[in-house]
This record gives sequence, C-alpha cells and structure tokens, in this order.
Amino acid sequence: MVKQYKIDAVKDIKEKVEKASAFYLADYAGLTVAEFSELRKKLRETESKIVVTKNTMAAIAFKDLKKESLIKHLKGPSAVVYAYGDPIEALKSVHNYFKEVKKGKVKAGEVDGEIVEGEDLEKIAALPSKKELQAMVVGGLNSLLYRLVFAINWPIYSFVNVLEQIRKEKEEA
Repeated sequence: MVKQYKIDAVKDIKEKVEKASAFYLADYAGLTVAEFSELRKKLRETESKIVVTKNTMAAIAFKDLKKESLIKHLKGPSAVVYAYGDPIEALKSVHNYFKEVKKGKVKAGEVDGEIVEGEDLEKIAALPSKKELQAMVVGGLNSLLYRLVFAINWPIYSFVNVLEQIRKEKEEA
C-alpha cells in the first residue's frame, strides 16, 4: 500500500508545476547548506523557489502531467525550481549562481509549455531580462526622439545662423 506522505508529495509537485509560469530541474550536487540557502535567497528575489525533490516522486508527477521527457533528467540529487514571476529571471538566477560557485547545473525545464534542455537552456539564460529589454526599447525611443527634435530644429538653427552672418557683415561694412 502506498503511504499517504508519498501521495501528498506527488500532489504537491503537480500543483506547483501547474501553478508556476516555468520550472527547471537542477542538479545541486556539491552545494553546501550555506550555498543552497544563498541560492534560495536569490530565487526569492525573482519570485521563485527551489525545492529538493525525490526523483521517484517527481517522476510520478511528471508522468501524470504528461511530461515524460523530463523523467530521464531525474538522476542524482535533483531539485525543482518553480518560477512564479518572470521565468527567464529565475533561470538566469540559478544558472549564474551555479556558474559563480562552479557547482551544480540546470538539467532541463519547461518554459511556456515547451520542454527545454541543455544548450537551449544556456541560450535562454543568456537572453536579457524583461527589465533590460524595456530599458533598451526606452533608450532606442529616446534616441529617435532626440534625432527628430534635432531634425526639426536644424532648419531654424540654419536660418538663425544665416541671419547672424548677415548681421555681422552689415556691422563690418
């Protein structure tokens, strides 16, 4: 007979996966408790959380959710990162932290309903964040507005400059 705490663990994983905007499987091997706590703190800032998960419980949950392609990544110590805010920010945060401490890696995940693995995760983590993209757009618009104002003022500036030269010529004559 299956124990109730196992049923509850699978149910909990399924609920979190369905509620999250994205989730990622992470191999946290080699991280100390202090490093793992620091990672949790960084993830909280991005409206995300990391939960150590038993591979068998996660496999059952993924099978029930029709996400069987993720089961092959459930080897070794696994944790699931649930992103409730910006999914890219959560991935970047985990990826950069693992790079910083030179331990752990993000194995796979789901973003916008698509299963993402390996190099694709690296590419997504390299993308600029939503705030950075917004800043780029605002900067581009600001540059265009500056050029527009300059283009509109140029004929007036040129006309004033011609009048100023005529005035100087008349004063000299």
